[in-house]
Amino acid sequence: MLFLGLKNVRYHIPFLAMGGILIFFAARNKGLIFIGIYFFMLLFQHYAKKKSFKISYLILPVITLIASFWEIIDTRLLSSTTSARSLLYQAAFKIADMYAPFGAGFASFGSGSSVKNYSHLYDKFRFYEYYGFTRENPQYLNDSFIAMFIAQFGYIGTACFALILLIFLLMINRRSGRIQAFTLVLFLYAVTSLFTELYLTTSLGIITFFLIGIAFGDEKEKPRLRKDDLWKKPLH
Repeated sequence: MLFLGLKNVRYHIPFLAMGGILIFFAARNKGLIFIGIYFFMLLFQHYAKKKSFKISYLILPVITLIASFWEIIDTRLLSSTTSARSLLYQAAFKIADMYAPFGAGFASFGSGSSVKNYSHLYDKFRFYEYYGFTRENPQYLNDSFIAMFIAQFGYIGTACFALILLIFLLMINRRSGRIQAFTLVLFLYAVTSLFTELYLTTSLGIITFFLIGIAFGDEKEKPRLRKDDLWKKPLH
């Protein structure tokens, strides 16, 4: 919020440096991604002298980042036999195949309810053999929103969710200036967090999309809410 709240960035270099140092030493990779995206947009707006940022401009940087960090992504999320999050993703894709195309349904995998009742799928995949996946210590069982979504709602549900994210990007693409920068950075940070935790079900996730919604509603023309206009409007 310190980065986003500064209006005249060039006059607040000490504050930016202080915030950058704090996040570098105290935060995880997502914090660094957050700062990187913000500075990328600042540089773009400065040198391109445009207030509007096209979402298509992100395609090349995203591909470059994925290619650069693919080994880490593959190890932590897809192929590791010791990483808790990787085990969740591997099981999620297997469950999506078993219950194709709509998934295993609510409270079956990766959600709070599935942990509380210890879903039969955890027994099926012998999760009780791993630390953090047992009935007594289930702290890692709901460690990723996307893994939960893939397993519970299958490929159809995942495709619908991807469509919702695309609609969000198109809405952001129609904005310009600081509103666009604000919503895009928050949105990309939120999407990044979905892969590593149950972000949307936390208070932080709710606040994030609340702020995005507020920014989307910042229109020049405000709706008229006078009593006469409301009563004169015909009901169908």
